[in-house]
Amino acid sequence: MLSNSYFLDSIPEHKIKFLHDFAAKKFDGNKFKASTEDAPVFKFFDEGVKKSKTEKREKFTNYVSKKRSEALKTKLIQLFEDPSIILKTEGETNSVTMNQRIRNCLSLYYPFNREDEDGFLKTDIRDAAGAQIGVRVFSTIDLSKEDGLYHGEYIIVLVDPHHLVIPTAHKGKKVQDVINSTYREHTSQGVCMTTLIK
Repeated sequence: MLSNSYFLDSIPEHKIKFLHDFAAKKFDGNKFKASTEDAPVFKFFDEGVKKSKTEKREKFTNYVSKKRSEALKTKLIQLFEDPSIILKTEGETNSVTMNQRIRNCLSLYYPFNREDEDGFLKTDIRDAAGAQIGVRVFSTIDLSKEDGLYHGEYIIVLVDPHHLVIPTAHKGKKVQDVINSTYREHTSQGVCMTTLIK
């Protein structure tokens, strides 16, 4: 379930209530509800989010090696064409605890400030069988007010096909070794994500 730190203490009480109610309607535990009238709306922050970038200091990249699985490439294409596929996978969604690495990676795409830091989510997108294929999406809630009522949408701000924003140890490799090998593979032989949908 989303932690209480996801909601900023500094915002007005009525806005906090809306955020709590909004999240409660959209989540079942730590997964998005897919088949209700309250199903979340997703959209990309802008078309630039679909373009691969590299953050050399953090050894982050979302270029995609030509050697990566077809399943991953297919899922990226589906995501770019219809971001609501996030609802059709069984991937978990969790709030993001910000650190300098995450901040530097998100800053490649999103001009956020310190007040935004408690408002990001990460969602793992899985294949039809529920298996992890690598694609992770970072999003935030965009609130707007219309006729005196708040409305919210989930804004995708970064696509991470290699789990390099929040890396973990993998198959006996230490975290730094995973970062180094993954970064090297995808920067030396990678193609921009947008080329997959052409």
